[in-house]
Amino acid sequence: MVESFNDAFYYLYLKKPTIINKCKLYNVRASSKVACLDLLSSCNLGTLNWGIPFDFLDSDELKVEWIRAFFDCECSVLRNQIQVRKLLEHFNISSQK
Repeated sequence: MVESFNDAFYYLYLKKPTIINKCKLYNVRASSKVACLDLLSSCNLGTLNWGIPFDFLDSDELKVEWIRAFFDCECSVLRNQIQVRKLLEHFNISSQK
């Protein structure tokens, strides 16, 4: 997954993030003002105020990739669980509170 992120980041911003492997946890870091401004203009970032970027998820393949990345990084769904539940229902995946 790290490699696909790096490939996508390079494709969009012509920068290669650095990857540090720490006992099966990866730290990925990139410094790019262009990337920062682009990401800030298209979505809310932060742990307490976020949402699913539905504007960018215009195919089932992108929706699946977003779900895969989300659950790879998160142990549970809390604040925005309704948005995530709707996305899962799109693929007939049931979920519980």
